[in-house]
Amino acid sequence: MKLIHPNQVSGQLFDIIQEAEKELVIVSPYVNFSYWQRPVTAIKQALARGVKVDFYIRHDPGRDTGQAYVEKLGITPILVENLHAKIYYNETTGIVTSMNLLHSSNSNSIEIGSQIETPAELADLRRIVQQFLAPNKAPEPAAPAHVAPPAPPGTPFDELLEKHLCARVDEDAYVEWENPAELSILALRNSFSLYIALPGNQVHLEGIIKGNEANRYDRKSTQHFTSRDVRHELLRPDDDSSYYRIGGTYLHCPASPDLDQLPPKEAQRLVDTVATFIRAVRAFKDDYR
Repeated sequence: MKLIHPNQVSGQLFDIIQEAEKELVIVSPYVNFSYWQRPVTAIKQALARGVKVDFYIRHDPGRDTGQAYVEKLGITPILVENLHAKIYYNETTGIVTSMNLLHSSNSNSIEIGSQIETPAELADLRRIVQQFLAPNKAPEPAAPAHVAPPAPPGTPFDELLEKHLCARVDEDAYVEWENPAELSILALRNSFSLYIALPGNQVHLEGIIKGNEANRYDRKSTQHFTSRDVRHELLRPDDDSSYYRIGGTYLHCPASPDLDQLPPKEAQRLVDTVATFIRAVRAFKDDYR
């Protein structure tokens, strides 16, 4: 490790956030972004790039540790009892420092830190977080499950799917018909599609992945794509798409190409399959180790 001088800590911290492409871990017991927009912008940009962000803060019921600031970013903070460490790292480098993500720490405090210099040091830092922080995660209060209300008879398939995804997968999920045979789906920070191939009413699913994610398909796919209702494959860029995709062929052909006409049980089975596919693609994308 290399010592970071006080006037360089903030800059190194923001470099870690801004250069993250796959993983960003923030361990800051206390957070306050009042009058400090820069970290908000940097973290939102990381999320927009598809970076997986884990944000640890202190669990202290008698004190405001900044949970609301983290949640406003769209991140559920990981609450850790007795947390005092301050650690920031991405998939290539990191720092251990005295600095919280507080405006007062940035503007008024003298902070120091150490810069990670080797992959071995980064691996050690990651192990420390998993060994000492994750086990001390504060217990979550029981909450009623968010269950979609039963859809009334005749509900269009796109509405049925969107309600299910919002309730069970991602509350911000969005579904719309691109054309009579293709649905566009946005969920879990990624783009998906469902289309029907004629003749035969074959339903196909696709989820976009990056080229570096495609490189680990052979090694990681069997861990994530386990549904018996779908045959999965890696789709490479072609005349129809410039993206790598995870493809899924639904193994139960609907009786009709009009999904709005499916019997309720058949429609629900397809909805459940789409939700499982979306979760699996997201988990595969996040499994970069």
